[in-house]
Amino acid sequence: SLRNSVCECFQANVAIQGEAPALVWRDDSNDVCISWTAYGEKVRRISTGLNRLGVSKGEVVGLMLTNRPEFFLADTAIQHLNAVAYSVYNTASISQISETLRRTEARVVITERAFVDRLSAAVDMAACKVEHIILVDGPVDGKFLTLDELAEMTSETFDFDATWRAVSPDDSAVLVFTSGTTGPPKAVDLTHANLLSQWEKLIQVWPIQPFGRIVSYLPSAHIADRTTGIYASNIMGFGIFCCPDVSQLYSVI
Repeated sequence: SLRNSVCECFQANVAIQGEAPALVWRDDSNDVCISWTAYGEKVRRISTGLNRLGVSKGEVVGLMLTNRPEFFLADTAIQHLNAVAYSVYNTASISQISETLRRTEARVVITERAFVDRLSAAVDMAACKVEHIILVDGPVDGKFLTLDELAEMTSETFDFDATWRAVSPDDSAVLVFTSGTTGPPKAVDLTHANLLSQWEKLIQVWPIQPFGRIVSYLPSAHIADRTTGIYASNIMGFGIFCCPDVSQLYSVI
């Protein structure tokens, strides 16, 4: 049987794998990687920053990101706060984004410069509660907090280890919105137990071994990439190659 939470699995993988590659991507034709040890430290720092912004148990945090390392860092940090992530489809319209923001009551959204104009317009469109838009790839006219700045925040009162250890199997881990083919998209609430059970069943029927490698290229708003990407990584210890542009898929495999 797997552990009590995705966080517990992640921390075990950090301890076991150490300097082994956890997140890999291609930059100017060169492969760059973040080790498991570095992944764990970045998660600790981003969690601390989010805590400073008031993110706490059960709160929903929005993500609008391509398949890049920062998605894994941010989502895993959210898990460790016992908060709940949800991803916005990168092709979503302003009105679609606005509706999910309104329904989730997200105060914090983590995104990149390519989407910030659409996201800002969505926030303005409806009575959203968004207070902080955080950019993973640098500032825009000094208007937004960056992920690096968030990770520099410190706290004398936040107990990172106690917080993630308190996450239980029945706590929510992620909201996944349906495609909307039969009406407005519906938010599906998946707990840590749901995600762990899914992987328990997968390894019973397929010859999947821990510490494999896989390419993340599907939309993170869909459960398929989350299962074979971030949860394969955090639960099974898979190293992930991040492919933000599907047209580059055959060049990285």
